[in-house]
Amino acid sequence: MASISVLMPAYNSEKYIGEAINSLLSQTFSDFELIIINDGSKDNTHQVISDFQDSRIKYFQNTENSGLIFTRNKLIQLAACDYIAFLDSDDLAEPKRLEIEFKALKSNANLAFVSSSFHAINENSEIIKSDWKYNLSPVELPVHFLFYNPIATSSVMIRKSFLPEKIFREGYPVCEDYDLWTRIIQNYDGNVLPEFLTRYRVYDQSICKQQPENIISIRNKIILNQLEMYFPNEYTEEEKIIHLSLVEFSLKNKIDDIGPLTEWIRKLIALNQQHHHFDERILKQLLYERVLKKFLRLDNYDYSVFKTLLQLKKELNPKLTFELRKKEMAIFAFSLAGNKFIKLN
Repeated sequence: MASISVLMPAYNSEKYIGEAINSLLSQTFSDFELIIINDGSKDNTHQVISDFQDSRIKYFQNTENSGLIFTRNKLIQLAACDYIAFLDSDDLAEPKRLEIEFKALKSNANLAFVSSSFHAINENSEIIKSDWKYNLSPVELPVHFLFYNPIATSSVMIRKSFLPEKIFREGYPVCEDYDLWTRIIQNYDGNVLPEFLTRYRVYDQSICKQQPENIISIRNKIILNQLEMYFPNEYTEEEKIIHLSLVEFSLKNKIDDIGPLTEWIRKLIALNQQHHHFDERILKQLLYERVLKKFLRLDNYDYSVFKTLLQLKKELNPKLTFELRKKEMAIFAFSLAGNKFIKLN
């Protein structure tokens, strides 16, 4: 039996799936099975898959288009190996991806899953974004999940035996993967490797482009689910909204928002000191980074903004990088001038 089951759902993927399959067949680690389910495609996807003659490929077809969540769960049921890797039919795996991730899992019995940094590519497979670089340990990852999802599903390798009874859930379309990772780390460890091991395709027909509003709604639901898991019934409806303001950086933030935001930050730290879910240093660091982004998006300024920032800085005691110092100086300048007279990216 192979060591790894690589799972690939496919729907109307004729343009990209051949390249995706080839990126797996050329891996430095060759002891895997590739399970593909064609989810009722209307284009030439079936023929592209059928043209491959490799004994490692196991090809199945849904009788009708059943959706990504159904297909992902069916792929997991078909997997024969305890180690499962995901690759969507429009994404690409770097040559050493399976080798590096398999080694990482084998070397640490406490890890449920690993993922990696990833490049974004366009329709022509050209890299268009390379700043999705992460290096998150099992201690750091849960803190980051409170605000965003740093994981591309096509970069994940996971132990099948660590999966929950309900795997990808129907109530979380578009973000069903984010929902799964946040539930797994309630009991097990996960991390994100710094190596770029996946190329994630972004184009007009991709799900993230087609359903941006739904993504935001479901993402917020998952983030609030985490608050409830960690701190059940210990915050108000208003504090939920404040927390989400550290997730989605609207350009309509006002000075009046700063007071409630500051109080929520202090309360979140106090709750964590009571329940001990997160490393306090990491939580404070990430909160300060989110605060800087928030303060850079205020629609007006006065010197109280910078005074509040200095107070939070004293309380959170962050480690300051060059980029964070630049943001501090910009907020200082805005606060003195009373507006944004410097254009920032």
